[in-house]
Amino acid sequence: SAGQTFLSSERSLQVGPGSHLEPKKEHYVTGSPSPENTRTAEAMSKHHSDVGTAFIQTQQLHAAMADTFLEHMCRLDIDSAPITARNTGIICTIGPASRSVEMLKEMIKSGMNVARLNFSHGTHEYHAETIKNVRTATESFASDPILYRPVAVALDTKGPEIRTGLIKGSGTAEVELKKGATLKITLDNAYMEKCDENILWLDYKNICKVVEVGSKIYVDDGLISLQVKEKGADFLVTEVENGGSLGSKKGVNLPGAAVDLPAVSEKDIQDLKFGVEQDVDMVFASFIRKASDVHEVRKILGEKGKNIKIISKIENHEGVRRFDEILEASDGIMVARGDLGIEIPAEKVFLAQKMMIGRCNRVGKPVICATQMLESMIKKPRPTRAEGSDVANAVLDGADCIMLSGETAKGDYPLEAVRMQHLIAREAEAAMFHRKLFEELVRASSHSTDLMEAMAMGSVEASYKCLAAALIIAREAEAAIYHMQLFEELRRLAPITSDPTEAAAVGAVEASFKCCSGAIIVLTKSGRSAHQVARYRPRAPIIAVTRNHQTARQAHLYRGIFPVVCKDPVQDAWAEDVDLRVNLAMNVGKARGFFKKGDVVIVLTGWRPGSGFTNTMRVVPVP
Repeated sequence: SAGQTFLSSERSLQVGPGSHLEPKKEHYVTGSPSPENTRTAEAMSKHHSDVGTAFIQTQQLHAAMADTFLEHMCRLDIDSAPITARNTGIICTIGPASRSVEMLKEMIKSGMNVARLNFSHGTHEYHAETIKNVRTATESFASDPILYRPVAVALDTKGPEIRTGLIKGSGTAEVELKKGATLKITLDNAYMEKCDENILWLDYKNICKVVEVGSKIYVDDGLISLQVKEKGADFLVTEVENGGSLGSKKGVNLPGAAVDLPAVSEKDIQDLKFGVEQDVDMVFASFIRKASDVHEVRKILGEKGKNIKIISKIENHEGVRRFDEILEASDGIMVARGDLGIEIPAEKVFLAQKMMIGRCNRVGKPVICATQMLESMIKKPRPTRAEGSDVANAVLDGADCIMLSGETAKGDYPLEAVRMQHLIAREAEAAMFHRKLFEELVRASSHSTDLMEAMAMGSVEASYKCLAAALIIAREAEAAIYHMQLFEELRRLAPITSDPTEAAAVGAVEASFKCCSGAIIVLTKSGRSAHQVARYRPRAPIIAVTRNHQTARQAHLYRGIFPVVCKDPVQDAWAEDVDLRVNLAMNVGKARGFFKKGDVVIVLTGWRPGSGFTNTMRVVPVP
C-alpha cells in the first residue's frame, strides 16, 4: 500500500484512538488549563470528528489562525503532529553516491521530486546514463497510478565559473593546506591533473590580468582563502590565509575582480543542446548577471526546448542588484548561497535570500533555496541544529523548493539527508501564518486581467475560510465577526481581473478556505492554472491532473502542487473525460490521506478542451 511504500507524507490517513491525528486538547489550547480552555478543546475535538479527514490540515491551526504574527508565534506547539503532506519540493543532486537505479528508487520513496545533474563535472555519456537511471527508477512505480511520482530532471550548467584541477590525478583525493604556507597557482596545463599542496592549476587563463598583489582568492565556497603575494605571466604566488582540506575540481571566486568570462561558454552551449536532446525539464542557469544572459540561454534552447523552464541562479552582487530584470526574464530563481556568500558579505546573505524569495512570491514565480542546507550530513547521519533551522526558515520565508548538493551527490548518508529535509519541511509548513500570508499575497498581486488567476485566488481563500469556520465554533462571537470582516476585506482587496485562469484560481483558493476542502483538484494541460492556484498558497493541497508528462514533472517547482498523470485515453465526450480525471484525483487524494468519503473538494476545470480555458469552479463531495 502507499502507506507501506512511501514516507508518512504519502501515507493513507489514519484517524482514531492512538493515531497521530487523534484530537488532543493541547494542540489547540495554550496557557494553563481553565474551564474555558477545556470547553474550547472539547468543541474543537468534537468538530474534528464531525468534519472527518478534511481536517488533516489542522496541524498548528490554532497558531495559523491567530490575529497577529506575535500571537501566532506564541501559539506554536511542538506536540502538534506535522501536516500529512509535504508541499515544498526537494531537489537532489545526483552523483556517485546516488546514481544507481536502486538508490534512486529509495530517494524517490524518501521524497525526492527533482533530480539535479551538475554539468560542472562528468561527460555527456556519464550524464546520459544518470538520466536513464532516473527515468528507470521513476517508471518502476508507473504500474500503480496512485503510487506514481513523476520526477523531473534538471540540468545545472557550469556557467562562467572558475575551477581547480585534479588533486594527484584523482577525483576523490584531498590535500591539506596549512595556514601560512605558500601555494603557487599555475595556468600550465601540465599540472591540470597533478595538483597538490604546493601547486594548484586553475582553468581561468586571464586570472593574472584581473587580480593584483594583495587580492583575495577563495576556493571551495570560501572554505579556503588565499592572498596574492606575487604575479607572473602565467602564475601567482599566494599565501594560505585559511587552510583546510582541498579536493578536486573545486570552485574559485575572485571577489571584486572584473572577471571577463562569457555568460554562456562553449561548454554550456554544448551542454544545453545535449539537455534538449535528453528532454530535460528545467535548466539551472549558473551565474546569471542580467536579463540578456537569460535570453541567451533561451535562444540556445531553441524551438525544440521552448518548454524547458529556465531557473536563474543568483550568485554574485550584480545579479542581486539587477534581480528584477532577471526575474522578469526567467521562469524561476535559485538563491545559490554558496558563491553568493563569497561575492557579498556573509552577514548579508540572509537579506538577499529573503528579498529574492519575497519578490518571487509576489509575482508567483518559483524560487529555490540552495547550498549547504544540510552540509554536515555529507559525513554525519544527523544535521546540526543550525542546519535544521536553516531549512525550516527557508520554508517559512516562502521557498517553493529546497535543494541538496553534496549531501546526496557524494555524501555518506544521501537517504538520511532527503528524509531529514522532508521532515523539517513538513513541520515548517504547518507553522506558517497562512491566513495573513494569503491576505498579503492578494493585496500584493499586480493588477491583472487574467480571469484564470482570479479564480485560483478565490479557491485558496475559500479553503482558508472553511478552516476559519471550524475554529469559529470554538472561539468567541467577536472572533466570528472578525472572520466575516476578513472575508469581506479579502474580497474587496482582490484586484479586478479579466483573465479567466487568474480569476478561477483566486476563487478556488477562497472557496477551499470557506468549505474546509480536503484538496483543490485542477485539470490542466500546460500547468498554468495549477501554478496560479499555488501562487496564493492555499492550505489545502493542489492535485494537478494532466496527460502531459513534462507538465507533471515541472509542477514540482511550485509549492503545494501534487502532480497526477492521467494515462487513460481521451474520452469522446468532454464531460466524461472531465469526470474520468476528477475521479482519478479523488482516488489519489484518498490514498494519500488528503480526504475521505463525505468530505468536499474544490474542482477547477475548463469549459472546453485545450489550454487557456480553465474558468469553471465546483465544490464537489468526495464519493
